[in-house]
Amino acid sequence: MIISSVVLGRIVTRPITNLTTTMTRIQRNGNFEKLPVASNSHDELTEMGNTFNEMMDLLEENYSKQEEFVSNASHELKTPLTVIGSYAKLLQRQGMHDKKIAEESLVAIRAETDRMKVLIEQLLHIARRSESQMEWITVNVVDILAQTVTAMNTSYDREFELITAEQSLPVVTDVSKFKQLLYILLDNARKYSANKIEVIAQKNGDTVIQIRDTGIGIPKDAVPFVFERFYRVDKARNRETGGFGLGLSLAKQLADSLKVEISLESIEQLGTTVTITFSENSNVADVHLKQEG
Repeated sequence: MIISSVVLGRIVTRPITNLTTTMTRIQRNGNFEKLPVASNSHDELTEMGNTFNEMMDLLEENYSKQEEFVSNASHELKTPLTVIGSYAKLLQRQGMHDKKIAEESLVAIRAETDRMKVLIEQLLHIARRSESQMEWITVNVVDILAQTVTAMNTSYDREFELITAEQSLPVVTDVSKFKQLLYILLDNARKYSANKIEVIAQKNGDTVIQIRDTGIGIPKDAVPFVFERFYRVDKARNRETGGFGLGLSLAKQLADSLKVEISLESIEQLGTTVTITFSENSNVADVHLKQEG
């Protein structure tokens, strides 16, 4: 009878001992671990083990999201800081003696500061798991492209060329998010191409924008996966350029929020073309809702 009681006691206390041991191990090494749980049992101890494992899943997911947020923030903040730094250097070198350069630099620095402020607010929204508010307005996309190309030319001392036969291409968009999308794509093209980068805007029923480089390109079998988060075509290549495998996945998220289509074509050693398509009436419903509200 005594032996039976001891055995029964060990059977009852073993899951609790396992739980305590696992929690102590997690606390010491920082790794996420789960308890072994019998799938064919439905008693209170099994339920406790399942609850613990679900809690571990949630903690691991939240930890991954936190790491993802930090990577996103560093990736997104790098470009406006580069633009601000480049114009500040230009202002320091020539702006004191050239009023036109001084005015251009101050306008660009102010614009990038405002953009970075909005970006930080949006990242904080993401951190709080709340969707940032979209500000739909009608703009001339040619003007937005011209501003962005000028900023990239100055910041990186590279040739970014805007090619269009149109004086005006009106679209409904969120300007801040659209600029964010353009900077990601242009920065990506810059990293993997040493030659001129073309930005082509045209009206063909839909409004179509293409960012075209003549760089190293992407292998055919990798093209379907380039918009996936953390996907890297070549890890060594990303180490050289400082890439996180985040740029194009962030671009895809922004394109989805802006209700535009984004696609990519690439041939190794010949270059890459990314296409942004504003379909007619793609976000009219959202604008109407905003106006009516």
